[in-house]
Amino acid sequence: MSYGFVYVLGNACMPGIYKVGMTDRAPMQRCRELSAATAAPMGFDLLFYIEVDEALKVEHEIHSLFAEERVNESREFFEVSFSRLIECLRDRAENYCMTFDGESEFQEEIYREEAAAIQARVGTFFAQEADPVHWPRFDDFHF
Repeated sequence: MSYGFVYVLGNACMPGIYKVGMTDRAPMQRCRELSAATAAPMGFDLLFYIEVDEALKVEHEIHSLFAEERVNESREFFEVSFSRLIECLRDRAENYCMTFDGESEFQEEIYREEAAAIQARVGTFFAQEADPVHWPRFDDFHF
């Protein structure tokens, strides 16, 4: 049995990319350790975590589930929908926590999705409309 936490970290320098890892210590402590690393231009934000009996097993399950979205085979970073990621984690635990930063990330994702849907509808509308006015070209116009 490997009791611990599976966590999700975000970083403002990598929007839409999340680190999924595990620790047997407090998730915030692990977040601070990773933020102190010189490889990260900005600190990580703890967004979400679950408390489970088999943390290593659950971490491997999540990594396998999102293998296609993995940014780098040797790293624990995934370019995936935040809501999809937390849904998969929640399904594997009774105890979970969405942090304040996680709530903000969740709301921003909803906003981005809604904005993209509106842009797609507006773009489709204008693409279907022909320009009703013939605009003559003034190639030979000189001042």
